[in-house]
Amino acid sequence: MPPGQVRSTPGDPAAAASAAPRPGGPAAPRPGHRYDVEGLRAVAILLVAGFHVWGDGRVSGGVDVFLLISGFFVGGGLLRRVGGGQPFAFGAYVAKLGRRLVPPLLLALAAVVVGTWLWLPRSEWSDVSGGVLASATYVENWRMALAGQAYAAADPMSSPVQHIWSLSVQGQLFVALPLLLLAIRFVLRRAGLAAEAARRGLIAAVAVLAVASFVWAIIGVQVNQNVAYFDTGARAWEYLAGTLVAAAASSVRLPRVAAVALGWVGLAMILATGLAVDARATFPGPAALLPIGGAVLVIVAGLGAAAPRDHGVGRVLGWRPLAVAGGYAYEFYLWHWVVLVLALAATGRETFGWLAGSVVLVVSGGAAWLARRVTDAAVAGRSSQAVRGGGARRFVLVACLAVVLAVPSGWLSYRAASPWTGGGDLDASSHPGALSLMDPDRWPDASGQPYVPDLADAKSDWPLVGREECDTTGVLETDVRLCVLGDPAGAITVALVGGSHAVTFAEPLDAVALENGVRIEGYFKQGCPLARWGDGPFDEQTQTCADWNESVLQHVADLGVAGVITTGTRSGFELEDWDDGDYLPGPYADAWVWLGDRGIGVAAIRDNPWFPSDPLPCVDREGPTSDDCAVERRAALGENPLAAALAGEGFAAIDLSDVLCEEEVCRPVVGNVLAYIDDNHLTATFARTLAPALARELAEVSWWP
Repeated sequence: MPPGQVRSTPGDPAAAASAAPRPGGPAAPRPGHRYDVEGLRAVAILLVAGFHVWGDGRVSGGVDVFLLISGFFVGGGLLRRVGGGQPFAFGAYVAKLGRRLVPPLLLALAAVVVGTWLWLPRSEWSDVSGGVLASATYVENWRMALAGQAYAAADPMSSPVQHIWSLSVQGQLFVALPLLLLAIRFVLRRAGLAAEAARRGLIAAVAVLAVASFVWAIIGVQVNQNVAYFDTGARAWEYLAGTLVAAAASSVRLPRVAAVALGWVGLAMILATGLAVDARATFPGPAALLPIGGAVLVIVAGLGAAAPRDHGVGRVLGWRPLAVAGGYAYEFYLWHWVVLVLALAATGRETFGWLAGSVVLVVSGGAAWLARRVTDAAVAGRSSQAVRGGGARRFVLVACLAVVLAVPSGWLSYRAASPWTGGGDLDASSHPGALSLMDPDRWPDASGQPYVPDLADAKSDWPLVGREECDTTGVLETDVRLCVLGDPAGAITVALVGGSHAVTFAEPLDAVALENGVRIEGYFKQGCPLARWGDGPFDEQTQTCADWNESVLQHVADLGVAGVITTGTRSGFELEDWDDGDYLPGPYADAWVWLGDRGIGVAAIRDNPWFPSDPLPCVDREGPTSDDCAVERRAALGENPLAAALAGEGFAAIDLSDVLCEEEVCRPVVGNVLAYIDDNHLTATFARTLAPALARELAEVSWWP
């Protein structure tokens, strides 16, 4: 065996990461080894990386192919060993798995910690710290699922560890499957089954688990696809499919013509996935059968051949350079996303073109090669020639482990010990916020003072945080939840209805309503403004929003509120070919007409200006007063579309633009207060400074006291 080489015996956990020959190793192929599958692994990682760099958020299906290949090599070997009644040392298996998979992960995560400190804004440090710790413990997929994060395209604000969700799924399956197989074998033996019957029963049990997982994936995609995407249970069928293919390998023999045809069809299915289906919105449901089915066909096409390289697609996939590249797929996957996200952050660019993107991939390949050199020597046995310098490399790994565990834990502990209180007692003389634009003579902009909240606190400074009675209806939920603000015993009742942008105005409205003896009943749903969407058909998120809106509208009508306050516009930045500031969506106006027909007044607040991208990295890099971080007011806010739309009796348009923007530009820091959480949401601290301006506007509304 050449220095550093790891055999890919099926069932060996090292096969999960690499089974291809090392550079410098012998040229002679090992009999029976599936070099074509190694080449397929290379194709899959190139698809993943290519779509990450240039795919604008589309999903290639390469990760699904990875899971199936891991199931074929590792799961299949486990099934043969356990099903054959052979002894199985679970502790030794996990130790070998850890020696192969954990060191490269530690190197990549340590690079993330350093790169985050160097190039990402402080607003992202806490999220990345949580992601690093979750990745190191193989639970990143669940962290993303519970946070409701959708899988997104790379940009300067993407988490540099979000790609590790798939390795977390794989790691959980590597540990869970042998335990399940051992438990099932124990039950079958206790039932008195003969060895062959027990083996068949074990295969049948794996098939049942695969079907159950597939059904769970179908249900998950329909109920909450963002969670199902990261759900180990919903992904298990892809891994188990590879396990079952390995179990059936000995009985599959295809005619050469059929094998050649199926192999090419399978490769075409894999290559077409990223273009043919919207995997980001449909996986891991039935749509994932396209890349999984394609990978199965490629693998089956090589079964029974004298050598997999002899048949059509195997001749291409088994090409030595491609097979060698497949051997580095694990390390390359670890590094490509890290390099991409940190490079975007370091350069301040939103995307990379073909040349810069190619440089990212080349650098990622170099990092993967270097990581292999370091980790192979660090974990090699003393008798191997590869341990030359292994002591120093083991020190590097220990240092990486310390960095990965200590730095994120220390940062999160520090933030927990000194949280931002939300600026409830903010000194307006030093931090006037919107007051500096409302009355600049009385409240001059004291920009010499440090702005608040700090960037490190921005992501947690959401309105209504800490008010347990003000829970928001989830994205795919339809229940109507009440949030009481202002004066609970107020003489009149007004409803505040909408999504996260309506919640933004809950903070200043709470103060104004309390002063005026008004009870505010808030009804909020994530990603769902007040609107009447019509009859559809809609996607699930829009349908739940439409259903929720109908319920809320009927509820406030039955309640007999004096009026409804909501947001009235949306940014044109979310539309293609729109250069006229914000606009009024038709469904918004339809809801207002419905309320007006029932004698309920409407006050529509013009939405706060949006930025083309998150301005916080610019604030961190250039400072709070830099013009580079501002957006032109005419681009973010054109002519007020509400002026003519709300001219009737009982309708009122509220425009706070003059206390959100200067005459020519809108800035992310206003009156020494950080105004934005991201590219479109206001911080609670800044929102509270809008109270005097909002009170002035509401005083002109006929149904407001």
